[in-house]
Amino acid sequence: DLILLAAGKDASVLFETYHPRGVPHSLVKKLQIGVMEKGAYDNSFYSWGSDFYKVLKKRVCERIEEKGLQRRGSGEILIKALFLLAGFWYSLYHMYTQTSFTNAAIASISMGIFAAM
Repeated sequence: DLILLAAGKDASVLFETYHPRGVPHSLVKKLQIGVMEKGAYDNSFYSWGSDFYKVLKKRVCERIEEKGLQRRGSGEILIKALFLLAGFWYSLYHMYTQTSFTNAAIASISMGIFAAM
């Protein structure tokens, strides 16, 4: 989706946002399909004019390393995701299968809580 969103435009910021720790140059060269000519594309979606993104990226990477967290999450996040999905679908099922309005309303509130987490 990101590739289509940036089609025909400078996607540097989107690439940097998706790969905050960078990608080896050899991999970029291997997967690169071309270079757009200067002036052949609209300006970037975002402005590189300020240091906000660069400072934020640096701070986030430092914090992740400081906490010893993995780049793409951990087992803890997987367990939380499974818990939330199970709770959401369980609530959704009971919302539709309850015969009383009160029980269906409780199930729908429960589903909303799981969806908001």
